[in-house]
Amino acid sequence: MWDESLMVLERATLITADKSSGVLETDWEKGMSKQGVGAFGRKLTQERSSLFVKIIDDHDVSTIRVIHVRQEHPLSGVKALRWFPVDGSPHVERRILNTIQQRLKKHGCHPI
Repeated sequence: MWDESLMVLERATLITADKSSGVLETDWEKGMSKQGVGAFGRKLTQERSSLFVKIIDDHDVSTIRVIHVRQEHPLSGVKALRWFPVDGSPHVERRILNTIQQRLKKHGCHPI
């Protein structure tokens, strides 16, 4: 399970990969927010996101938890001095989890 999770995150820069605690954490990836503002849909917010994966082994049953962490940074105004948390994407979390599960199925592991 650990190796398959690592393979799914292979393109990301990992800042934590602690097998004994079952924790994988990616570094921030930055980009522009997909939401535009104003009549012209201008992009006025920078966004960054990371992934946190927790693998819990409990004898014969293992659990994987994927959390998508996002923050936005306005490009102007008073708020431009810091990053602000925004909701992560359940779609991203589900996509990562599904990819890990598909890889595990090839090894005979099936989700309950």
